[in-house]
Amino acid sequence: MAKHNNIVPNVHLRKHWQRRTKTHFDQPAKKLQRHQNRIRKAKAMFPRPTQSLRPVVSSCSRRYAGKVRYGRGFTLAEIKQAKLSAAFARSVGIAVDHRRTNTSNEQLQANVERLAAYKDKLILFPRRQDKPKKGQINDSDAATLASAGASNQVCGTVLPMKKPEQAVQFAAISADDKQKRACDIIREARW
Repeated sequence: MAKHNNIVPNVHLRKHWQRRTKTHFDQPAKKLQRHQNRIRKAKAMFPRPTQSLRPVVSSCSRRYAGKVRYGRGFTLAEIKQAKLSAAFARSVGIAVDHRRTNTSNEQLQANVERLAAYKDKLILFPRRQDKPKKGQINDSDAATLASAGASNQVCGTVLPMKKPEQAVQFAAISADDKQKRACDIIREARW
C-alpha cells in the first residue's frame, strides 16, 4: 500500500521482453556452419585458390601513414603494366578495383612485381588437355600439370606480405656516448 502523499504508482513492467531481446545460443552452431561452408566452397573451386590476389596498399590518414595492408583490388594501371587485361585478370583470381588510383610510383612498381610473381607461380589448366593455348598467360604444359603444385590448393592469403626484418645493430660504447646524459638532452629538447 502507498504511504504518504505521493502519486499512485503505475509502473509499466509488463513489456513483451521476449520481443526485445536477442539471444545468441546458436553461436557455436553458426561457427561450425561457417566452417563447413568454407570447406564446401574450397572443394567446389579446387584447385583454384580460395581467395583472390590482392594488392598491398598504404593506409589512409596520418594515424596509419606508415602502415600497409591488403587493398580491395589492383588498379587498371598496375594490371596494364603487368601486361594483362582487367577481364582476364579477374578470370585467373586477381582482384581488380577500377576506382582505386596510384598515389606513388614506388607502390605501383611493388604491386606490378607482386603481379609478376603471381604470374610466374600460376598454373593454368588448358580447357582441352592435349591442346594448350597461348595467351596473356600461356596454358601450362603436361609436366607442370603433373607436378605437386598443381594438386595443391592455396588456402588463406595468396602471396602473403613479408614483414621487413629489423636487424639489431651492435656497437661499442664510445667515450662521447658516456659523456651524454639523457636528462640533459630531454631538458634541452623541452626548451
